[in-house]
Amino acid sequence: MHGPHEEGLEYEDVFFPSEDGIPPEGWFIPRSESDEMIIANHPRWFNRAGLPSHLELWKSLGGSVGNDFEVNFVPDYKILHDAGYNVLAYDLRNLAIAVPPTAAYSPPGAVNPAMSSVRWTMSAAAVIRGK
Repeated sequence: MHGPHEEGLEYEDVFFPSEDGIPPEGWFIPRSESDEMIIANHPRWFNRAGLPSHLELWKSLGGSVGNDFEVNFVPDYKILHDAGYNVLAYDLRNLAIAVPPTAAYSPPGAVNPAMSSVRWTMSAAAVIRGK
């Protein structure tokens, strides 16, 4: 699986508090002397690293419809970082890097990891800006 280290980026593994007790996880790629942040979302079936179609469950889900190619988002994070942005990339529910994915998605009304990432970002922004 791809990661920020491949592009020489310093990063932190981050976990967000969530209402349902299943903490979304992500990478925080800091940019020194910047108070600007990009929250990087990923498409369905992908994760924050990209599309690891060589691994199960991604291979089964994507390969059956012709999506058996690899996608790497890390070079894009480097471009954003080099342009002066802090970057937060996180995984949607059931598509995390550290936890094996399942075919099931959260039921309707479940906690949205995007909202958890926004709350975390607001806290991080206060720290970045020294407030």
